[in-house]
Amino acid sequence: MVDEAYYKRMKIKEIIEHEGIVSHLWINVRDEPAEDISHSFEETFNFIDENIRKGNVLVHCQAGVSRSASVVIAFLIKKFKVSFEKAFKFVQSKRKVVNPNEGFQLRLVEYS
Repeated sequence: MVDEAYYKRMKIKEIIEHEGIVSHLWINVRDEPAEDISHSFEETFNFIDENIRKGNVLVHCQAGVSRSASVVIAFLIKKFKVSFEKAFKFVQSKRKVVNPNEGFQLRLVEYS
């Protein structure tokens, strides 16, 4: 569980809050190479893009290595029209343990 001090340190003002109601998007994706994470790319892009204007958006999964990293990489690919490699290196520069599984990486390359 992330505590309030973490939110303050990361300058996260809200997970996404509208009129006192926290908004969140939950996607059901297993961290397995055979899992098709690409079906969530458009939905997660739209959610992040819409809400990032209001403040920082927290994207997380169990370990913060594969699934959440893949969502952020996909967002960067679409938003900034960059290659998988460029988006991956950027995200990994911010969080060293980032390493989407092989299947997710293939989907991200196809998406870029």
